[in-house]
Amino acid sequence: MLLESLARNIYWNIYYGFEIRKPDHWHQLNSNELDTLVPNSNTSISIIPLFGFSEYPFSRQIIKYDPNIIGLSMKMFHIMKIKDDCELFTIINEEMESTGIKILSKSDCHKIDINGKQLVAQNKTLQYGNSYIGKQTHYIRGYRNGVFLTFELSFIDERSNIILEDIIHTLKFSL
Repeated sequence: MLLESLARNIYWNIYYGFEIRKPDHWHQLNSNELDTLVPNSNTSISIIPLFGFSEYPFSRQIIKYDPNIIGLSMKMFHIMKIKDDCELFTIINEEMESTGIKILSKSDCHKIDINGKQLVAQNKTLQYGNSYIGKQTHYIRGYRNGVFLTFELSFIDERSNIILEDIIHTLKFSL
């Protein structure tokens, strides 16, 4: 049974009940490329890459510099009492920092409506290694049974941020 597909520049995932448009001339990241970008070092969270789009072809050297969007499914192995999805940023931020990514600054969590569904978002300035500094907007939507969907928009300039915000606003949920 086919659970996901990219047709006519629309990625859709039947299992999680969403679709999102890939811009013309952007590149879809394959599973090996996504695995390179999404380290899974924390044993309390399982991370499953769902899709990734990048403005430029994948290169292990520069992908974090390129505008990209990655969709992930995350499952927490030990159920924690979480009042709302904003509390998930604490867990995600700790996971990021455990992989060597330093969070230089972050906004407060805020709620956002995308096509009639409520998500939470947080803006971050990140340092990768000793030199590169980039920005990320992180969106989360709770799913069920300790699983949540996260969409990471990574960019370095305002032009890329605008393009990525346009992409995230093509996100539609059927569930």
